Amino acid sequence: MVITELRITPIAITDPPLLNAAGLHAPYALRTIIEIVTDDGITGLGEVPGSAETTAALEAAAEVVIGHDPFQHNAIYRGLVERFGPGSQPSNLVGWKHRQIVHVFSAVEVACFDIMGKATGRPVCDLLGGRARDRVDFSAYLFYKYEGAGGELGFGTDPAASGWAAARQAAKDRRVDLINFPNLDYHKRFFDRAEAELASCSLTALEVDVKSLLVMEGPARVRLLSCLRREVAIALEFHVPIVVSSGVDVENLLRKPRDLASLAYLFGLDEAQALDAISTNPNAIILRNREKLSSRFIAPGISVVKEGRTI
Repeated sequence: MVITELRITPIAITDPPLLNAAGLHAPYALRTIIEIVTDDGITGLGEVPGSAETTAALEAAAEVVIGHDPFQHNAIYRGLVERFGPGSQPSNLVGWKHRQIVHVFSAVEVACFDIMGKATGRPVCDLLGGRARDRVDFSAYLFYKYEGAGGELGFGTDPAASGWAAARQAAKDRRVDLINFPNLDYHKRFFDRAEAELASCSLTALEVDVKSLLVMEGPARVRLLSCLRREVAIALEFHVPIVVSSGVDVENLLRKPRDLASLAYLFGLDEAQALDAISTNPNAIILRNREKLSSRFIAPGISVVKEGRTI
């Protein structure tokens, strides 16, 4: 059995700003998935923290890995060290650091063990000496990740931020329930796919107030509707809750809830989505904030069930 192919697939998964063991993170966590294929048609899977540097290293490592027997992964490790380790001078790469070799080999090694388990019909633990126990108790501590704007601001935010910076800052802040953009200034409407991705991770809703639709006429109303349709479509694509509000400050512009829902049809919501936007979604925000007032609240979806003491 020999390795005939190594496939590399970088992926990004959403990484909200809370409930991580440690670190200050962007909205995404990067991983790289590798698939090692043998001449017998068996595919083994491995993964490693992702980056452009890791992807490039794995691509370069393919020339060493291909042709080896997956059962002889120690030989693969020696090949990587000889080809890319300190002191090697490949024509197209500077010698890798030890950490980079470990990263690459860890993904390859796991994929090789996956192949060995499939080839022998045995769980990988049997290949490592046998099962020691059926259950492993563990404990972990979940800490909040810092919300900060990053850069020079570090863990803080910029109260004077404006434009795109303010929109991005609000969308990723879990303290923000709703984001709303001026209806009359199209240069200040910043709801795009990047904004929607951040809002989705932070449980932030997009508010659409219909006041301007009631008072605008002609081309201005058409332009606003076009903008709202685009933003609502993006919100639905990224599962961002939508809240429809009246936005009015005078009594004669007030509308009944179902009238508001009817207006929502104009910017792309069907009946069920429109009713959610005027009732279910606002109510969810209220309930979520009431939950935060509890002394047992930790984070959305996590609360103290029972308190104990360490031994």
